[in-house]
Amino acid sequence: MKTKLALLVITLFTGLVGYGLHLLDVGSHHQEVFWALGSSLAFLVTLLIDVWLFFTIAGEEAYQWNV
Repeated sequence: MKTKLALLVITLFTGLVGYGLHLLDVGSHHQEVFWALGSSLAFLVTLLIDVWLFFTIAGEEAYQWNV
């Protein structure tokens, strides 16, 4: 159950970041170097936070294989 909660939180967080990037209109600035580096850094930080959130919320349940 914790794994599903972690995936839900990750989905909400990533969606919020994506919405924020959409509000900043990052897609129309992809050819500008600083915008590209900034958005790449934002994607990398989002990925790291997603992984941290998953293992913080799911805990030991993430390592169990219930087949």
